[in-house]
Amino acid sequence: MRKKLNKISIVLALAVLIQYMMFNLGFDTIQVSAEGITNVNYWNYSKIGSTHEFSSADVFTDKIIVAGSGSGAFNTEDSLIYSYIPVHGDCTIQAKIVSESCSDIFGKAGLMIRESLSTDSKNAFIALNKSNQIQFQYRTVTGGSSAADAGTSGSVPVYLKMTRLGNNFESFMSTDGSNWTKVGNTQTISMNSKVYIGFAATSTDPNKLCTARFENIDIEYTDNTPPLAPTNLRVVYESQLVSNSMGRSL
Repeated sequence: MRKKLNKISIVLALAVLIQYMMFNLGFDTIQVSAEGITNVNYWNYSKIGSTHEFSSADVFTDKIIVAGSGSGAFNTEDSLIYSYIPVHGDCTIQAKIVSESCSDIFGKAGLMIRESLSTDSKNAFIALNKSNQIQFQYRTVTGGSSAADAGTSGSVPVYLKMTRLGNNFESFMSTDGSNWTKVGNTQTISMNSKVYIGFAATSTDPNKLCTARFENIDIEYTDNTPPLAPTNLRVVYESQLVSNSMGRSL
């Protein structure tokens, strides 16, 4: 009986091994760059809290448009639209807000990192509001009150950026995407390794929408968590394949 491994089995085994090595070595698992979002199907969107029925998030190859209502993102609970991907560990998100249309003076949109999709989740949020103020706000305790640092003036188009290094969160703004000015202070927020990173918009009025368009999107993170060991794998020999196909043993 021949003991030659089926070629397909070898390829699959190598693919699993390479994936495991990449995760174990801490390679970046996804990069969304200015050239376009690499996988539009990887993005999700969630209505957090009470939102308008027409609230939505649309993901294209080169931009994300978020239209959010809700009663706001502050206090002890949030009400907003969130377009996100789940990531692990240290991460950076930056994008250019090309346009923003909010009917309410407190409406705002920007970049967010949340520990969960619950309304009272810990989070960090750098946002541009209708009053042309860019502000870094955060909730450091689940269910706790939100706080905000002194903001800075800004208007569309403007670049925003947020970084997570361990439990330290920082936010920045730029007019050209190259020279960055820090917004607010470094905030220490003890979050799980897994977080949800993306784009948020809220109108602060559940009956109205705040619509923002994000371009030049760049998200980077390094996932140092290896995948779970594969299960239910078996090696199939060519002789077994022939035997199964002919209905008899060789």
